[in-house]
Amino acid sequence: MGKATNFLNEIKSEPDYDPTKPIFAMSHYPISGTVWGSAWSSAASNSFGKFIADNNFSQVFYMSGHTQYDPTDERSLYQGAATYMDSGAASYSSYLDDGPYDGYIEGNYIKYKTTPRIVNFLEVYGSKIIIKHYNLSTHEFVGTFRPKWICMLMREPLYWL
Repeated sequence: MGKATNFLNEIKSEPDYDPTKPIFAMSHYPISGTVWGSAWSSAASNSFGKFIADNNFSQVFYMSGHTQYDPTDERSLYQGAATYMDSGAASYSSYLDDGPYDGYIEGNYIKYKTTPRIVNFLEVYGSKIIIKHYNLSTHEFVGTFRPKWICMLMREPLYWL
């Protein structure tokens, strides 16, 4: 955690630092209280999340994995002290369900047309980030609700197209 926070402080101290430009941070674990897979957080990810909030790094776009939850679900994107995204997995997706396995099933056990193997493409335009989800199984851009999300940094609301 120390190296990550030191790096954010280093960015903030640069002479050309612009708080309206995104800072991308990626970690294996989500931060508690953010995306729908955040119950799988770690002490280190939570410490980093606290540092982001306490030091006004609202332009941070934090992508996490670990859960393999479907990133096209609206619960996979959260805005609070920063913007947080559960990035899913390119191998398979996991879902919460009211069925067997304590409500947790993996993509290999269900049908979603084909097993979703989602990768995320991010386009950055100033403080606006467009997120597009691509299914490697079907070779198409997908979205449970909409094919792409637009996220505004600096605590502006996110919206979907």
